[in-house]
Amino acid sequence: MPTLQRLRLHVVVLVMLVATIGVVLPATADPVLPEEQRLADIRAKIATVRQEISAAKATKHRDAVSFANAQRQLAVVMNALAAAEQAVQRQQQAVDEARVRLATLRAREAQQRGVMADRAVTLYKRGGMDSLTTVLGSDSATHALRRSAYVDAVNRADARSVQRVMSTQTAVDAQRIQLRVEQEALQRVAAEQRQVAAEAEVIRDNRAVVLAASSSRVNSLQTRETHLEAEGRRIAALARRAQRMAAASRSWPSATSTATATAGDTTSAATGSATTSTDVGTAGWTWPAGGTVTSEFGYRWGRLHAGLDIGAPEGSPIWAARAGTVTFAGAMGGYGNLVLLDHGGGVSTAYAHQSSIMVSAGASVSAGQQIGQVGSTGNSTGPHLHFETRIGGSPQNPRSYLP
Repeated sequence: MPTLQRLRLHVVVLVMLVATIGVVLPATADPVLPEEQRLADIRAKIATVRQEISAAKATKHRDAVSFANAQRQLAVVMNALAAAEQAVQRQQQAVDEARVRLATLRAREAQQRGVMADRAVTLYKRGGMDSLTTVLGSDSATHALRRSAYVDAVNRADARSVQRVMSTQTAVDAQRIQLRVEQEALQRVAAEQRQVAAEAEVIRDNRAVVLAASSSRVNSLQTRETHLEAEGRRIAALARRAQRMAAASRSWPSATSTATATAGDTTSAATGSATTSTDVGTAGWTWPAGGTVTSEFGYRWGRLHAGLDIGAPEGSPIWAARAGTVTFAGAMGGYGNLVLLDHGGGVSTAYAHQSSIMVSAGASVSAGQQIGQVGSTGNSTGPHLHFETRIGGSPQNPRSYLP
């Protein structure tokens, strides 16, 4: 059956099916580029990190306020401790002065006791302290009067000495008690102030450790944010290049009738791996490289292999599969060094993993013109050309167009 008749039959059958079951064919959604997905993932990670940074900064602020409060409290305690130590020094000075006074009182007490002892010995030698006996033993009344006056004076002096001794003893006892009380108070104040200062220092040090940890977390998150932003900028540049390539393909209309007719004629002839030909076919197409097809178009390992892999030695020539205009020439992610040609009518071709690119964007090329050399750049396990054919941006089997 001629090709045109087969196409007409296919169209009639399709119209009948749609009319019968009311099938509405959905519009093909634009595929999400891998670079765009990676960029979206990076941006999501950056947003999460920024939220973590905000929370970490709030925690750091609380820890800083807590540390500042502990620092101020420690300063207050240290001032109080300094004042207490000054008071202790003053008390110590008072204690020292009290000890001097105590020593003086004890010396005075000893002296007075010695005077009393001397007087007692003197009276004893004179017959005791009985004034009547002394008077009766006098030779005359005048002598008796004198003896009596002397005894009275001595008695009065001794009475005063006794009073002074008792007063001194009382003062000595009181001074001794005061000394003991001041010493105990001195020890309590010093111990309490040292304990308070030690506790305040522990609190301050603990809060300093907490603040250091929260500050370190903020710094770590900010470093991670910086790295993610740098990675995001790199991937964004790759995504923009991929978008420009996809936009160039989407800007053309859908497949032409000529391409469809050619596909109908050649698809059935493609079988397995085969050696390529460099002849230019009647539709203006030629194989882009000389070698053996090592991987066909189609799904493998759960994903679409969107082109043909043509094995060839490193540096082998790569030719334009059809006349067209270079829309992209450069490195692009897993494609490595890539050339994209626009052939008009929504048809574009891609030539990946090149070791060397020999054309630039905007150049016009003819079918069979060399545009680069076979290589293994990008995601590649060895020298080969990855060749794609797209219609309106959607991958098609290149064998449908190659002679």
